Amino acid sequence: MKCIPILLVTFLAATTAAMAQALAQPRICPTAASTLAIDLGNYHGSAWITDAGGRAAFAGPTRYDCPATTGQHAWQSCNFSVCGLPDGDYGLRFSRMKPPAEVAFTLSGGMLSLAPTELAVQAGNYGIDATGSRVPVFFDLHGYSLAWSLEAWPGGPFHGTDTGGRGQAQGDIVSLSLYPATPYVIRFGDQPSTVLTLGFDGKPQLIPPIAAARGHPLEIVNNHLVLRTGPLTIEPATPGTAWHTADLSPAPGARTLVLPAGSSFTLTDDQHSSAETLTIDDDCRPTRTHAFTVSNPAGCAR
Repeated sequence: MKCIPILLVTFLAATTAAMAQALAQPRICPTAASTLAIDLGNYHGSAWITDAGGRAAFAGPTRYDCPATTGQHAWQSCNFSVCGLPDGDYGLRFSRMKPPAEVAFTLSGGMLSLAPTELAVQAGNYGIDATGSRVPVFFDLHGYSLAWSLEAWPGGPFHGTDTGGRGQAQGDIVSLSLYPATPYVIRFGDQPSTVLTLGFDGKPQLIPPIAAARGHPLEIVNNHLVLRTGPLTIEPATPGTAWHTADLSPAPGARTLVLPAGSSFTLTDDQHSSAETLTIDDDCRPTRTHAFTVSNPAGCAR
């Protein structure tokens, strides 16, 4: 029988131990049997696994991004497992910000115990089913057709009523399915615009309250979020200069765009390779710009 060098034996043992340790590290993984499994249904946002204090539960990625588009089959859901998670207390949330409520759970002997919550139900010894707690929210874009987004929704910004399959649209109204008791940061233009939360009854709330915010783009009307917009005519000060802003290709001359109150957009002068920020106040009127003439005599249409 051939002898195996001691150094080789030592190397193989160390490699095997390292591989075993790597496999034991907690990680988000494909749905697996007898492993903590989370089902979010046809959700298109993201989810985070936290410790009991709301911090990342383990080293490495603790965020799972649901598919940005509808699956090939109607029954396909956003689901994943968390492999190698040791016993302890944990949380599941749907926002980077601390939520008013979250899915709190305990692992003991590798098996799940879910604390009472309206956000999810326990499915067997290993499953968290959060498919039934989402509520619809309706955005009336009021003629706005450029980029907007919800933080932590994969797939990039929406473009007016085009959500890339992540929502439903009818006319100017977009419907999204969101989790209640979750703060969603909404962005119109270059800057975050507001934070939206929903009650378990589906009623929306904007943070900070509208009365305390100057230049607020959204208002709540009959539980719909209505975007306050106005038509702004934008023209480069130098005739014939090609320019663009978000979602628009470079072109010369004047354009009339429907833009929200309290937002800002970057206007790019493509001919001179320069840019400046257009800010729109609470009455949908523009701040002064140097390379562009911007006017809105009508103010907000709503």
